[in-house]
Amino acid sequence: VAVLSTALGTVLAWITARTDTPGKPVLENLFIVPTFLSPLIGATGWLMLGARNSGLINVYFRKWLGTTSYLINISSFGGMVWVMILFFTPVAYLYIVAALRSVDATIEEAARISGARFRQVLFGITLPAVTPAVLTGAIMVWVLAAEMFSVPGLLVGPTGIQPLAYKIYLAGRTYPPNHPLAAAAGIVLVLIAVLMLFAYRQITKIEGRYVTMGNKGAKPRVTRLGSWRWATFAFAWLYLTVAVILPYIAMTIGSFQGYLGAPLTAKSFTLSRWKYVLGADVAAALKNSIIVGILSGAVVVAMGAILAYILVRRKVKRSGVLDYVLSASIGIPGIAFGIGMIWAYVRTPMYGTVLILFLAFVTRYLPNGLRAASTGLLQISKDLEEGAALAGASAGRVLWDITVPMLKPVLFAAWALTTITVLRELSVSAILYTPQSRVISVLAWDYLETGQYGYACAVGLIQTALVIAILALARILFKIRLTGEQPD
Repeated sequence: VAVLSTALGTVLAWITARTDTPGKPVLENLFIVPTFLSPLIGATGWLMLGARNSGLINVYFRKWLGTTSYLINISSFGGMVWVMILFFTPVAYLYIVAALRSVDATIEEAARISGARFRQVLFGITLPAVTPAVLTGAIMVWVLAAEMFSVPGLLVGPTGIQPLAYKIYLAGRTYPPNHPLAAAAGIVLVLIAVLMLFAYRQITKIEGRYVTMGNKGAKPRVTRLGSWRWATFAFAWLYLTVAVILPYIAMTIGSFQGYLGAPLTAKSFTLSRWKYVLGADVAAALKNSIIVGILSGAVVVAMGAILAYILVRRKVKRSGVLDYVLSASIGIPGIAFGIGMIWAYVRTPMYGTVLILFLAFVTRYLPNGLRAASTGLLQISKDLEEGAALAGASAGRVLWDITVPMLKPVLFAAWALTTITVLRELSVSAILYTPQSRVISVLAWDYLETGQYGYACAVGLIQTALVIAILALARILFKIRLTGEQPD
């Protein structure tokens, strides 16, 4: 998954950053759409498309060719890898596209003047210059793929292929639960993640060796592809079709089908699933998701801003060590983090309530708020704060009247991104939930585990609508962008 996602992400990044492919502004925004969607929802969509017996692709393959065979089987090792590649490609893309835009074009121009061909410039200068970004993207995809249990559990778990993260889930949730085994396996997964994150830090240390853009670096030249630009245009839309469009079409059909694999006729459609999922179960899960998502996002941003101000502006002793400790939770795989929360709070009144989910999300995603606020503070000149202090303003007034207003766009963006992350999160929730604290992502997983795929499709569409609503709120009400120039 890491190798193929990074390769595909590199191609898509090159298309948007360095070519004259039509519609690039639209493509740049659409390429990152899968990062806002739940991988479980994408896997559900592909299960509707590629299930061996009832998938739409196989149903029509048999119908049109008059055969009893099948074209694809998504419930296989290859199917699992395929779905995860589609979901994680945008992660690698985001790392690589920024690096491609930063390469000093004068070096490439010098090579062309010296007689180098397009292929020599691309593979001899441009791609080697972004090697750290490519390796960083691959490592981050590797870590995220290793900790994911939902896609393997849905697609290949029943066949006996059980990656480590899914084994941890089974040990923690099946009856009787084996929490010691889950904790021991969780430690192994944490050690794997730590080793890969160590490799990431080593790569960032040597990044200076690959620097090609200085203060006077020229803007990279766009490669004129001629008639080939329509080939890259088609390739980009092919990715978007298989990663987003087809799965959601299949999920929409699945939510209205009387039974999976039924012919697409007016008689095969029903509203019964929607009537059921819009009842009490979904209402309670949706309420829990909205409350936990909004509140945990707000607390993450507030705590992150306070801690960032202390670390960046006050320069406390050992601030580097403190920053590293505060950021450590984001490197712990979610499934292992959930097991740790069980051991820490199993004998407390919080266990089994929405409160433990809230605490888990705040602890796990605090680095999001800390990183966003730290980046924003570093971009704000100290002269404004020092000028207000010299004029007699107290430290609290300087913070409230000057620093916080200038940080608002960054903080709102961090809140929106954290809230979206919580709404689509499953690894921690699936370990900690009870019937009373179930959230929308867990409800979809429960339906899938019990084979109620049509109900899962309906819940997945509701979850997606909720994420889109948060994105629209952040864009329209707060006047912020979650992509492009918005700080990380």
